[in-house]
Amino acid sequence: MSSPSLQRDQNRPSKARRASATPRTGSLNSLDALIAEIARLQEQVIEELRQRRVWLHRELAQVDAELADLTWEPGTGAAAASAVKKTPTLSELIEALQAAPGRTLNIRKANLEVKSIKTFAKAHPHLLRLGGKTGWPTVTLLERSTEAPMRMESPRAHPDLFSE
Repeated sequence: MSSPSLQRDQNRPSKARRASATPRTGSLNSLDALIAEIARLQEQVIEELRQRRVWLHRELAQVDAELADLTWEPGTGAAAASAVKKTPTLSELIEALQAAPGRTLNIRKANLEVKSIKTFAKAHPHLLRLGGKTGWPTVTLLERSTEAPMRMESPRAHPDLFSE
């Protein structure tokens, strides 16, 4: 059998174990801090690269425009195409649609900015309708009604339908 003092010593962690516990917690905290710092730096690098990509995209569009001016040829590539997209006003769009066959324009072929046309169509569903296939959207001018809009009738207008 062991003595009571020996049993107490076995239940207590040794001095070596107690000493190693404190630095390990400290090293975990410093490791977490390093991981957080790496994540922050990575986000900064990603943001810088995105800004650089936007700048390069604009620079390429300017170079394509200068080449087109010098050679009298339209620019090539996605940058040139996106750089010269037209953003018409609603009245300009309506005039273009009235002149178009079938009062319909292919948005891409007309070199119009798709987002602005979609915004117009959502804001004015009584005037414009989007259509076409996924890659080739179209916009159509709807017929304007000359007659007064129909009024909603109250239940009292038809007593036989809404009798109690």
